[in-house]
Amino acid sequence: MTGIANFGLRILSIPMLTLHTLPHPKGSKRRRKVVGRGNAAGGGTYAGRGLKGQKARTGGRKGLKRKGLRMMLLRIPKKRGFYRPKKNVATVNLGFIELRAQDGMRVDETVLRAWELMPKRVDAVKVLGDGAWTKKSITFIGLSFSAGARAKVEATGSTVSTALRQPKKL
Repeated sequence: MTGIANFGLRILSIPMLTLHTLPHPKGSKRRRKVVGRGNAAGGGTYAGRGLKGQKARTGGRKGLKRKGLRMMLLRIPKKRGFYRPKKNVATVNLGFIELRAQDGMRVDETVLRAWELMPKRVDAVKVLGDGAWTKKSITFIGLSFSAGARAKVEATGSTVSTALRQPKKL
């Protein structure tokens, strides 16, 4: 005998397994139950819809208007309010600071809040040049000034520091 010896092995041809050749597991494919075709067919009378109610009616399952919709709306988080990128700036006239300030004093936001010249819910303060200014050697820190107010303050020898104010503690 010539050639390859056969030892009783059978060569089987196994098809290649790919997604479209995979068989479904047994019991995974079920036929849709036909309902509403009389009692003899096995799905008559209420046809699996239960008794009365919105879902038992024709077209009642699309867009439920009663409790289900209300519960869905209650689950949605509320997005109220808005973010205002523009800062809320209060204005203070030099005349009001003149009435309260002493010579050699240091004026910043906390001092203006103590004098009740600045509201609580304000991001920054701008000093305007309305009113007389005669005080000397007063230092303003972290306040923005109009051009007229800055000229009045610096003409009397007071200083304006444009250093950034301290960040609020959380």
